[in-house]
Amino acid sequence: MANTGRSFFDNRFVDEVRSSTDIVELIGESVALRRRGRNHLGLCPFHNEKTASFTVSAEKQIFYCFGCGAGGDVFSYVQKKQGLTFPESVRLLAERAGLRPPEQDLSPAEAARAAELARLRELHEMACVQYERWLWGDPGKPALEYLRRRGLSDQTIKDFRLGWALPGWDGLVQGLGQRGVQGAALVRAGLAGEAEGGKRVYDRFRGRVMFPICDGRGQVIAFGGRVLPGNEDPQSPKYLNSPETDLFVKGRQLYGLHLARPAIRERGGAVIVEGYMDALACHQAGFKHAVASLGTALTVVQGRMLLTMARDISVAYDADAAGQAATLRGLEVLAMVGAEIRVVNLPEGKDPDECIQRGGASAFADALDQAEDYLLYRFRLARAAAEAKYGRGTARAAAATAAAVAPGLVLVASAVARESYVQRFARELGVSEASVLAEVRRAARPAAQAGGGGAPASDAGHIAAPNRDNKGNIGSGLLAGPAYRQAEEQLIAALLMHPELVNEVAGGIEPADFPDEACRHVVEMLLAAAPARADGAAAGADRAAVDPAQQDLAHGLIRALEQQGQLEAASLIGRLAVTDEVGKEHCVRVVQDCVRFLQEHSLGNRIIEVRQEVQRLERAGEPVPSHLLEEYTRLVRSVKGRPPEA
Repeated sequence: MANTGRSFFDNRFVDEVRSSTDIVELIGESVALRRRGRNHLGLCPFHNEKTASFTVSAEKQIFYCFGCGAGGDVFSYVQKKQGLTFPESVRLLAERAGLRPPEQDLSPAEAARAAELARLRELHEMACVQYERWLWGDPGKPALEYLRRRGLSDQTIKDFRLGWALPGWDGLVQGLGQRGVQGAALVRAGLAGEAEGGKRVYDRFRGRVMFPICDGRGQVIAFGGRVLPGNEDPQSPKYLNSPETDLFVKGRQLYGLHLARPAIRERGGAVIVEGYMDALACHQAGFKHAVASLGTALTVVQGRMLLTMARDISVAYDADAAGQAATLRGLEVLAMVGAEIRVVNLPEGKDPDECIQRGGASAFADALDQAEDYLLYRFRLARAAAEAKYGRGTARAAAATAAAVAPGLVLVASAVARESYVQRFARELGVSEASVLAEVRRAARPAAQAGGGGAPASDAGHIAAPNRDNKGNIGSGLLAGPAYRQAEEQLIAALLMHPELVNEVAGGIEPADFPDEACRHVVEMLLAAAPARADGAAAGADRAAVDPAQQDLAHGLIRALEQQGQLEAASLIGRLAVTDEVGKEHCVRVVQDCVRFLQEHSLGNRIIEVRQEVQRLERAGEPVPSHLLEEYTRLVRSVKGRPPEA
């Protein structure tokens, strides 16, 4: 399996680190594990639970939690536990195993980039120390008084390393220049700017309270700066952030995450706020699982960062109109990555900082406890907007509301949950459930045409596999139920146990035939890897131990999927890989049965799509092309087991 992610380590070194690290020993350092059959069990370190559902396989060097869905290998565990990137996890485990990373193998360009990143981190740390020194000295008295008036304690100010940038043009340039730092280096770091054709270098941040932005390890990589009240300049923004650099990309960081990580894991959830002061106020009031989105629209990368630690996420943006719009954008992103989302409804005109300042920690705690379900919030806002435009109780208002909320329903992974939402929304709008489902299908179709870009494991773009009664008859499905998912997972599990069977699957089914996106990504990887090896003497025989090729395939899949951001697909591999081994002969039958079922599922989907298109044309009074009728007849005959007529 090729390494598709960007890393300074080649696959051979990664494999050496993995083989030198025993997953049971690694996890056992922080989780009490007890042996249960061939696996080990313990309480999951990624969410709160009373009954052990965290499974570790010593044979396969894989872990999976059946409670929260976290899974992977030793690198996945370190990444999730400590919030590290993949290269950082490799480096940490290499040091633990006494292995020296092959830095000498870096190309000149890679070595130069690594040196530049290290220099940028050093400059930001130096700047942060200087800003802190100014805040706590005589020059920073007005800034320190401002922060204290805002209710921040000295300890909170120190914990978050707040600082003060002098109002002059070159305080930092001169201060660090005395320590040998060239102005050009500060410009590259985004800490200074150039004027007069590069002849003059000046501080980017002047006369501002400084908020250091840290990466997952707590290293300073950027800053945000706020002018003091009364010193605002119409030509300058109240808040100013560092520009994006090789070290800092705004949409890839969350303010305060390095301090919030332990609380997020302990609580099994996170709170996202908008601004620096909101995050500071939350932490000081005891809500240490709060992070801020740096004042920008939430990104998929930020959402996935949180999902490595917790699935339950509450969004507490400002209560004004702009805040509500930002909330909706953030909710859509979180829904796409598969989070369980709730919306914190704050008093009108308030932000989290004001809520805590005026009502105390209990007011914000009450707001968190009463947080509203994401789809109910979306429905409420959509309905209010539609009724304001078309009138309360009108058909057009109901239609607009259903159309607005349908994309959110597409992203609901649970068929049971989706049906419950559909029933509730239909009842409140006074329409049939079928009409709401029609809007869901309409919203799902563009997602399917776009290839499901970034959506979580869901039924987006797929109508259900044909439902069977107890006699095997095929009925008319709506949205996909659990039967197809069982077939998908059984097929993937069989292929993980016996990778050589991938070649048998390749001719009979395509990734597009897999409705669940996580499964689809795994199958795409399996087909791309396509181990064309003959099993020789092992053919038809049960394995007494884990095949090294099988284990390498599972780990390679996990690594590649995680590096692509497909965390749910990577966890799926972890779950299926910890299952007990099954002989090849049985797996061959499983593969054949599952392929047949999924083929029928795709046929059933196409039958419904063609039938709906025919009905649409008939209702519009347009002629139905003969090729559609011919395709419909051919598909129905195929599903019923009758050979299509020539």
